[in-house]
Amino acid sequence: MTAVTETGQNDSRGSDAGGTQIPTVRILVCLGLFIIIIITILGNVVVVAAFVIEKKLRNTFTFYILNLAITDVCVAVTAMTFYTFDILLGWWPFGEVLCGFWIFFDYGMTFASVFTLVAISVDRFWSVQWSLHYRQHNTMRKTTVVIVVIWIAVVVVWLAPCVVDRIRWSEPNVCKWEPSKNREFVIFVAIVGHHLPDVIMIFCFIRVFAAMRKRRLALRSAQATCTPSQSVTTSAQPDPASKQCVQNSQVLPEKVQTSTSKVASLRAVVTVDTISGNIPSSSNPSTGMTSAASEQHERLKRDQDRYNQERKAFVTLTYIIFSYLACWVPFHFVFDISAIDPARVPEVIYTITFWLTYFNSTVNPFLYAYSNKDFQNAFKRVIKGQF
Repeated sequence: MTAVTETGQNDSRGSDAGGTQIPTVRILVCLGLFIIIIITILGNVVVVAAFVIEKKLRNTFTFYILNLAITDVCVAVTAMTFYTFDILLGWWPFGEVLCGFWIFFDYGMTFASVFTLVAISVDRFWSVQWSLHYRQHNTMRKTTVVIVVIWIAVVVVWLAPCVVDRIRWSEPNVCKWEPSKNREFVIFVAIVGHHLPDVIMIFCFIRVFAAMRKRRLALRSAQATCTPSQSVTTSAQPDPASKQCVQNSQVLPEKVQTSTSKVASLRAVVTVDTISGNIPSSSNPSTGMTSAASEQHERLKRDQDRYNQERKAFVTLTYIIFSYLACWVPFHFVFDISAIDPARVPEVIYTITFWLTYFNSTVNPFLYAYSNKDFQNAFKRVIKGQF
């Protein structure tokens, strides 16, 4: 994504470069764009600072958020800033070398954002679909490796298209990567950088949503039936409520089921010893069964706490994904159409959808704060200077 302005396709760019007065409307528009840039930088810097000072935010999921915030800062500092100057002046004033730098960072940073969102989506999918495997194998080290791979992927995907375009089409006072002039790369860029990530994120989100809903219903059912009064009994036969408790705990890890089995075993011992008249004076069946029931309810509490943590991450993911789709999908289609026939895409439409993708970097910090109380508290500490 680089500047493709109307002045870049007619003689007005040259006249602006020669000293034509800048229209007032353009100055006002660019003033608004600079305000957006400042908000984007400050918002994402606060996210980085929050990660540093708040220990609760230092987990594998928020580590991806940190990478996304750093990427968004880079988008604001490089892509958005240079593009605003190009719009303001009506021509590219920074030379051909810096133009190549801008084009690489413009697309490169946005690809880094997209790939990070894909990693977040897959991470959540892994977490809810294979929870035990996730807890055993997901570490900060593995997350760091994934983030390094993301940045390597950015170079692999975008370096060749950027360099080839600059060699072929570089010219003074003009800086743009025109899809219609790079059709040999457009299909690759559109699939790997645009549409495939969209499909992966939507697929993961749907599966995570379904899994979270199923887990919530299972927890509610288990909590409704697995109460202490239902689990503790001196009867030789398990009561129906206990059977239902075991059935409901099937969706939970196997330790809950083990606790219920201990209760059943204790009941059997009590029954046999009572029939034979040999009740051990040193053992209290009721106390043992109460302990087993207590263990079972502790397990349910841990599952509830784990679900709450997963839900926090899922809510944040929901806001991020929907914001991404709203800001990016319009440009994806405009990009494809402009590669086939640039005349079919009005310049104003291209520019608006272009800046809509940048705006995604602006709103992300607000989404983190709105969807997660830990981020809210950390942001307050940063703003108040409580480091």
